[in-house]
This record gives sequence, C-alpha cells and structure tokens, in this order.
Amino acid sequence: MKKISNFTQTYKTNPDYTWGADQVDREYLFDYLLKDKTNLWLRSKLDCHNISFHNYTKEDASKILKKVREVLPETKGFIYNNMTYPESFLNHLNNLKELGMTDIFWIQDDEYFIYNSLEDIEALIDYYKNDPSIVNIQLGLSSSILVNKNGSFSEPKGELITDHLILHRTTCKDFSKFDKLHPFPSGACLINIDLLIKIFNNFNQHIKNKNAYDVESLMGILGEKFNVQRCSLNIPFLKAYNMSGMGGSLGKAEKYK
Repeated sequence: MKKISNFTQTYKTNPDYTWGADQVDREYLFDYLLKDKTNLWLRSKLDCHNISFHNYTKEDASKILKKVREVLPETKGFIYNNMTYPESFLNHLNNLKELGMTDIFWIQDDEYFIYNSLEDIEALIDYYKNDPSIVNIQLGLSSSILVNKNGSFSEPKGELITDHLILHRTTCKDFSKFDKLHPFPSGACLINIDLLIKIFNNFNQHIKNKNAYDVESLMGILGEKFNVQRCSLNIPFLKAYNMSGMGGSLGKAEKYK
C-alpha cells in the first residue's frame, strides 16, 4: 500500500542559492493556508505532514511551525541550508523515503484548493493508493484543456472515480502538444517519490547550478523525453497564486481570497 506525505517547501531569498527571487517574507502564505479548510483537512488525512524550509534559520522556521502545529500538531519540520533548490528537493525526498513514504501530495506554499468536495478528494486518494499503475496525477488543470479542436488529440477514455470525478491516463507528451501547456510543471500533483528521484538524478552534475526555473524546464524536457505518465482529472483541485517568488515567468501573480 502506498504511503503518502505532503510536499510543501518554502524558502528565503539567498543570492547564492535562490537568486532572482524577490525579498518578500513568505510566512504570510501560511496564514492563508490556515484559512483554507480543505487544504488543512487534506493534510490531516495524509500519512505524514511536514514543511521543508530552504535557506531558513531555525528561529524563523519555528515561527511558521508554531502556527501550523496549532491546527496540525504532528507537523514535522526540515531545514536545508547552503544548497540549491534541487539539492534541497532531492534531500527532502530521500528523508521522506526514510520515514516510509512512497508518494507525495505536492502542494506549493502558494497553492490553495479551489475544489472543496471532501468526498471526491478522499475518493481520489483511495483510488491512487490502491492502483500501483498510477504514479502521477496532475491536480492543477482540467483534462478538458487537452481536447484539441483540430482533432489531433483525442482525450483518452476516462475512469469514473466518483459521480463527479473522472481520471484520464494522459502523459507529459499529451501536454507538450500545446504551446501554452508545460509538459511537467512543479506543484499540484500526486506523484511517486522514486519517479521524482529518478528524474532529479538525471540532472547529474548540473544539479548544483539549478534554480526553480531550470528545474521546471528540465522536468518538462525529461518528462517529454521519457513520456512520463501525467494523469489528469476533469476537475482541477488546486490553483497556484504566485503571490511572491521569482517573478512573473512562473505564472501570473494573483491575490488569494
């Protein structure tokens, strides 16, 4: 049986390891998390809940952990300093494996739920846990976006999870056919830890030189090259608001309501 942890990382700007980021303290994003009841419910249902802190002091990380633990008391904290984003990411994946986790529910620190059916979310997790052939489900886009009006793409036959929720066994190549769709973006997905480790290990010696932009670009290249599974749902679950970070190229910033 799969054991699922969340994966949520936050960071502080560091000219050596997170160059290009703004100077905004991301602590406020967790105030929004504490208002997102669906997000909190989901995290409480997982086998492990934690926050990964990149380039954080113990004192600053403790401030956020104190807030979150008032609602999710079992929350673990991990701090990764003096390393790049992909190095911290890979270290954290390996730490989760040591805790017995096999998969992650990847939610960025500025991603919040826009779909609030607890029954459907729980059904999806059960479906994912009980089917070893499913290793990656993206949760930020509707599968309907993949339907090409010109007919060059035919949406795969869906699998009914609930009366409302349909899963399609799509791949990164299905997304790469569309100019404005990234084949394998970071965030908002259920994904196997070993699959991610395999992808990150393909960065090889370049891992020390990569920031978030480069990582997302490489994930897309490798996802398309190896035609990595990227299942999709007819209903998007989460939305990234990009309220602060490395600028507009990772998405349009919006205010979370």
